[in-house]
Amino acid sequence: MPLWIAERTDAPTSVYAGLLLINTALVVLGQVPVSRGAEDIRGGARAMRRSGLWLGACCVLFASAAGRQSWLAVGVLAVGVAVHTMGEPLHSAGSWALSYELAPEHAHGQYQGLFGLTTQLGTAITPALTTLLIIDHGMAGWAVLAALPATAGLAAPAVAGWAERTRPHPVTPVPADT
Repeated sequence: MPLWIAERTDAPTSVYAGLLLINTALVVLGQVPVSRGAEDIRGGARAMRRSGLWLGACCVLFASAAGRQSWLAVGVLAVGVAVHTMGEPLHSAGSWALSYELAPEHAHGQYQGLFGLTTQLGTAITPALTTLLIIDHGMAGWAVLAALPATAGLAAPAVAGWAERTRPHPVTPVPADT
């Protein structure tokens, strides 16, 4: 985001600090109410769907800040951050709900380990990917970046439903004869 603001918009680069402050305040105030209802597989999948759409929309808003007058670019970026902040807690709540609820009782640690690994992998790859997409490819890169979460979000309920239907059912141990 700071690179996009500095290289492709007329907004002052210092606006990034304010945008980060808006994001932080909105997450603190809205995380619990926004993520309400994501306590089970279906709720987590719905949260992921909504998250993907919000995150896709924020990419469109961020992209549309380019070429605008400075004051308008700042306003569009602020709205984009608010939209992003709607998707952020939904993604967290949905992904945590799915990672816990789809794990077999005996393998929660293994599932959470893999979930943590993939989260960290995403954190490592995302800065390079987004820089390549949005700085090198501009609007086309933002379009790709918008399509990724939107598509994944739209697919989440079907994928979660499939995972729920096909996961192994717990086996009840048979007591030994005493």
